[in-house]
Amino acid sequence: MTPRTVTAITALALGCRLFAQVSVDWTESGGLAIALDQQNNVFTVNYDPNLGGDITLTKRNANGAFLWDASFDQTSTTMFDKATWVATDPQGNAIVTGTVMSGFTSPVNANSLVMKFDPAGNLLWRQVYESFFDGSSTRKCVVDKASNIYVVGIGTGPNGQVTKVKKFAPNGTALWSWFDVGIGAPVNIKFTPDSNLVIAHRGIVGSVNGYTRIDRNGNTIWSLGGVNSLTVGDAAGDAFGNTYVVHGDYLGGAGSVIASSRPRARSSGRTSIPSPPTAWRWARTMRLW
Repeated sequence: MTPRTVTAITALALGCRLFAQVSVDWTESGGLAIALDQQNNVFTVNYDPNLGGDITLTKRNANGAFLWDASFDQTSTTMFDKATWVATDPQGNAIVTGTVMSGFTSPVNANSLVMKFDPAGNLLWRQVYESFFDGSSTRKCVVDKASNIYVVGIGTGPNGQVTKVKKFAPNGTALWSWFDVGIGAPVNIKFTPDSNLVIAHRGIVGSVNGYTRIDRNGNTIWSLGGVNSLTVGDAAGDAFGNTYVVHGDYLGGAGSVIASSRPRARSSGRTSIPSPPTAWRWARTMRLW
C-alpha cells in the first residue's frame, strides 16, 4: 500500500495578505481522501494497488486515536479496487467511492464502485455498476440531508463515455443516472443552496472547461461547454439560482477569472426551461503573481 499521511493542523490568520501560521496537532498514516462526521471523527480511505487489492476505510477520533479499519475482501486475481472518495451522512455512516481496476502494469478502468459502512465499520452494502467491464469510473460523491448519495464519474451514455451522476437511496437502491452531452470529464460536484447540483468539467483533450447545473431528480437545468481555460475550473451556486465559476484567462494568460451567470429561461410550450448563460453577468480577473 502506498504510504500516505493525514495531518491535523491549526491555522492562525495574521492578516488578509499574510500567510497563516500552522501548528500540527497530530499526524498518522492516512490516505487519499478525508471526511469528518458530526462528532468530528476522521475518516480516510486508501487502497492496495496490487492484483486482488482492496480499499481500506480508517476511522479515528478528533484526537487522531485509531478506532478501526474496514474493507471489503474482493477476491479477483486480475483486478483491484481503487479508492476515489469518502463522505459521511447525517447518521455517521461512511460512503466510499472507487473504481474497479483491471491489470497491474497499465491498469484500466473496469467498473464504478460505491460502498456504505456504518459507524462501527460494518459494510452495509456495496454496489458495482453498471455492466461487467463497462470502462466506467468514479470521481467523488456528495450526500444530502436525507442521506441520498450522488456519485459523479464517467460512464457510457447516449453520447459515449461522458460525465455521469448516479443517485442512490440510503439503502443502496439506484434511483437514476444522468449523463452530460459530452463537455468534459468531471472535476467537482457540489450542492447549491437552492437544492440543485453544479458540476465542473474539464475536456479530455485541449484546454476547455464545462459547467452544468442539474436538479436532484436527475434533470438538466443547463449545461455549458467550450469555455476556453488554461486551468481546471470550478463552480458554485447561490440560493437565487445564480452560478459562479472560476477558470484561467485564455487570452494572454492574464490570471484567474471569476464569473457569475444569472438564471435565464426559454419558453417551450407551457413550460419555462432554464437555459445556459450566453454571457456572464460579470467577470473579474485576478493575476496569479
